[in-house]
Amino acid sequence: MQKKMIFEENGIFCFAKTLRGENIMKHSKKLFAAGLAATMAVNAVCLSNLFSGVAADAVKYEFEDGELTVVAASESISVVEDADASGGKCVFMKSAGDKLAVTVNVETAGMYDLNICYKADSNKTQKLKVNGVSQSDVTFPATSSFTEIKATSVQLAAGENTIEMESFWGWTQFDYMTVTTKTFTELKSSNALCDPKATKEAQSLMTYLSSVYGKGMLSGQQEFFGESRDDEFNFIEELSGELPAIRGFDFGDTCPLYAWEDGATDRMIDWVNNKGGIATASWHINVPKTMADYTVGSTMAWDQTTYSEKTDFVTANVMVEGTKEYEFFLLAVDNLATQLKKAQEANVPILFRPFHEAEGNGGADGSGAWFWWSKEGADVYVELYQYLYKLLTEEYDLHNLIWEFNSYTYSDESKYFYPGDNYVDLVGYDKYNAKNWSTGAVAPNESAISGIFYDLVDMYDNNKMIAMMENDTVPSLENIQTEHAYWLYFMPWYGEHLMDSNYNNPDTLKEIYQSEWVITLDELPDDLYTNTTPGETTTTLPGQTTTTTTKRTTTTTTTTQVEDAIMATVKKSGTDYKISFDREMGDKVYLVLDADKSVTYANGCAGISVTVDGTDYWASYQWEITKSGEVMVDLSGTPFEVSYNNGADKVKDEALIAKVVAEVQKQKEALVQVWWANNDDGNSVATTNVVLTAAYIPDNGGSETTTTTEDTTTTTEETTTTVTTVDTVETTTPETTTTEDTTETTTTTNGGDVVSYGDVNLDGKVDLTDAITMNKYMAGVIAELTPVQFANANCDISDGTDNVDEHDAVALTNFVIMIEKSLPVNNPSTN
Repeated sequence: MQKKMIFEENGIFCFAKTLRGENIMKHSKKLFAAGLAATMAVNAVCLSNLFSGVAADAVKYEFEDGELTVVAASESISVVEDADASGGKCVFMKSAGDKLAVTVNVETAGMYDLNICYKADSNKTQKLKVNGVSQSDVTFPATSSFTEIKATSVQLAAGENTIEMESFWGWTQFDYMTVTTKTFTELKSSNALCDPKATKEAQSLMTYLSSVYGKGMLSGQQEFFGESRDDEFNFIEELSGELPAIRGFDFGDTCPLYAWEDGATDRMIDWVNNKGGIATASWHINVPKTMADYTVGSTMAWDQTTYSEKTDFVTANVMVEGTKEYEFFLLAVDNLATQLKKAQEANVPILFRPFHEAEGNGGADGSGAWFWWSKEGADVYVELYQYLYKLLTEEYDLHNLIWEFNSYTYSDESKYFYPGDNYVDLVGYDKYNAKNWSTGAVAPNESAISGIFYDLVDMYDNNKMIAMMENDTVPSLENIQTEHAYWLYFMPWYGEHLMDSNYNNPDTLKEIYQSEWVITLDELPDDLYTNTTPGETTTTLPGQTTTTTTKRTTTTTTTTQVEDAIMATVKKSGTDYKISFDREMGDKVYLVLDADKSVTYANGCAGISVTVDGTDYWASYQWEITKSGEVMVDLSGTPFEVSYNNGADKVKDEALIAKVVAEVQKQKEALVQVWWANNDDGNSVATTNVVLTAAYIPDNGGSETTTTTEDTTTTTEETTTTVTTVDTVETTTPETTTTEDTTETTTTTNGGDVVSYGDVNLDGKVDLTDAITMNKYMAGVIAELTPVQFANANCDISDGTDNVDEHDAVALTNFVIMIEKSLPVNNPSTN
């Protein structure tokens, strides 16, 4: 059945659309090239807007002009004078329950970004409502001066709207708010799985998910936990005549503390193999409340166990051999693996969601945690998640899992819980906003919370598809379309969360199940688990025309000695990177590091193992960067630290250190670690935000060029040409779809340069990310390119020089959007 498609604005065109005032694709190639070259050459402000999303139509509202509601006699909300505030005044909100409302007037109904200027002495969380409907909690990080942050995105009606802030944690000074028309991020999807050994069924399912992301929403429903029951599914079928595409299960019965088999795996196999559906599963695994009462291998009464944070179970001990926690967890994983293996042998892939809702109420230190797995903070949580991943994939050889991670968007600290791209396939959010937790009142909240959706898209760099992995009220079809909230799927919890009309309006639920937008069980394809064709999709805004092509690309990763640089083979090992050369490293190693937009400073080390006089030593050479860039590690200098006995003892003797340094320069391998990263405010951010993308040593000549193939992978980018009407989101018209099989190759000349034109970020392919990297370089955001990056960036060779300028940027961008057919381009300035 053909589905309604709603598309978003393609980010690569944002600044051009702003400059020209209309759809850029209506203009000729020549006009586009000239406009882009001019923008990159002289208009740094517009270029920065491309990356920051700042719009020019912001309207400012002073909070002191709003309406205040006081709930306490003392220490209540009030307008106070502050010389540092805009207009010399601000609103000081103190007591929980106090309210601050501002009336906002907009001409056109649609989505708007809210930026709020505030001051708070510590992290504060407040509740946001629009026209009386709860939107989300907003966290305001501690700041000693008035600071403007993006709070969220909301849907506003044409005319007057009331935006209300209700105090939850109080003691926040609010200065002003700006309201800006939202510019939507172009959604990306990929069928790539973090497990390189994923089963063909898991890969096929991921391919299907990537093909529908942004074009429709999969329906889902969590089954009742603990026994075989179809109440929720019967309710949906009787109401709408449909069944959900995804059924939610739970492996909580694998807990070794009690003997219980609820048959979840058998139901899962039946749902997938006999009904043709998709299975997702959580793991509500209980631990003892009091570890002193537990003997390894024994069972316990249910009320002596918990999966909450109210336990003295030490989460970090799960990774410490010899502890009770370690032994208990291995028993639990063994039980879980038995069930997963049963599903794998039945060719059943699973959307697997362990350790869900990691952050709880917020705080990287675990202070807001709801569950034992996150009560000790983000670092321990990440280690635990990665440990489980390695146990299941490496020890139990389980590869039928598509790994899910639950995130929140309270603040920058929310991302600290992210286990990393190499351990996560899908990112999700759990939506529970039907209940007013202050009063206990419950009413359907049909908001599609697109502000949270796009916060997650941006938080994880648009690298992962975003799903609503749990919810109470299912968003209305109208809100999904108006808000452009393209969640991959929804998943109501069981019982009253679905069937009570206080949570879900039956008419709304029926409408969305019967709509063309939502994918139900009978609409899943016959080849759901047998499709081996990879796919990638993008989405665009209504009214925009995009021309793209399906392309199969074979990419070969190589380690090559070239004239200017000898590249290392880089392999990720946990959170570290192993770099290997085909010769001695000598006195200098260059590291190419990519830091995301939150990072303004990072440091780490390159560690090298050597043996001197029969003793093994570890030499650590510290490096540091400000934002992305290249850093040289001087291996001939004094190391940051030289240690032995597994780091227990440090070397102070200068003569011995000199011997170690001499041996270091003879080595071919090093381990690169990221120790620390922080943002503009000096606050710590996750070290996973800093990625080692390449490493090389200078080529001193005299050696024959060699090329060593490490691995070969096949990826597919699938996009389609579509046209959508400006005034409606009811239909889309596929205009053309072009498919071509090409092999992307790297030209190697013996003793010369290896050039892959356009691959500026050195990821083995040429796409939008390369154009953005080039734009950043032209704008000075990236200070310089490595020799290999510089050679790849020279996409225009018509001037006969090795210069990289705006003509190369235009050529690359034109190639990405398919105005140019190949690189390098002879005359990009005339296109």
